Amino acid sequence: MDLTKTLGRPAIEESRYHAQIEAWLNDGHHIDSIKGTALQKVVGGNYRKTCEILEAYKAGYEQKEAQEMPELPEDVRAESMQYLTKIASLFRNADLADKNKQAEDHQTVIDGKNATIEVQTTRIDELIESEISLKEQLANATAQLAELTRQHGDLGTKHTALLETHRKDRQELDQKCILVDQQAIRIDEKDQRIGGLESEKGKLQDDVSNALERVEGLESEARGYIAASEKAANELGTFSQLTQDHESQGKQYRSSELELGKTKTKVESLQQEVKNLTELLKQKTKAVNKTGNK
Repeated sequence: MDLTKTLGRPAIEESRYHAQIEAWLNDGHHIDSIKGTALQKVVGGNYRKTCEILEAYKAGYEQKEAQEMPELPEDVRAESMQYLTKIASLFRNADLADKNKQAEDHQTVIDGKNATIEVQTTRIDELIESEISLKEQLANATAQLAELTRQHGDLGTKHTALLETHRKDRQELDQKCILVDQQAIRIDEKDQRIGGLESEKGKLQDDVSNALERVEGLESEARGYIAASEKAANELGTFSQLTQDHESQGKQYRSSELELGKTKTKVESLQQEVKNLTELLKQKTKAVNKTGNK
């Protein structure tokens, strides 16, 4: 229903009122029993106008009835007509007064209803304007919702892409953490090896120091044996000159010569030991330096 159309009812033709009155007359109703209220209720329209149409119809109907009556003597007819006219006038006046009062009452009610209709019409116009405004707001809200939906879709796509990037970054980070852990394990192992090598290096250094001290001792001992050998050689020369005269000196010479041979053998042995220790010291020093470079 389009509320923007002008409210109102089309005018009702008099023929419809006449047709309803004639229908009641044909059903046996007397003309005076037909009331404007009943006619207006059935046919509709304005109450005052309905009453006016009914009174006009009654007047014409009474006149028609009078014309259709049989001819009476002139004096009787004149007297009857006067009497009937008087009676009809009395009834009509009484009925008109009552009808006018009812019409005024009905018109007051109708005017009140018309005023209510005007108020309601104004309210309807306001509601129509409000509806138009709401439709505009709804259209704007729908457009905003569509835009927000599009933005939400874009954000969803970006969120999915970010989640995928985060997943890949997480995988890469996990792999790097595994590599870091493995590297840390290797570093710990290397630190342990370095610690072991440093401990071994300390031991080697101690061995080198001990070897050096041993070499120094052996060199000192060798020098002592060399000095003793030289002394024995000198004594051997002296004993050689005396052997010709004393047999005891010959035994001493042989003994000294034997001792000198032992001393030479021991010196040679010590010299070989010093050589071996020196070579071992060089090898261990190279091993220590090589380990430190790693």
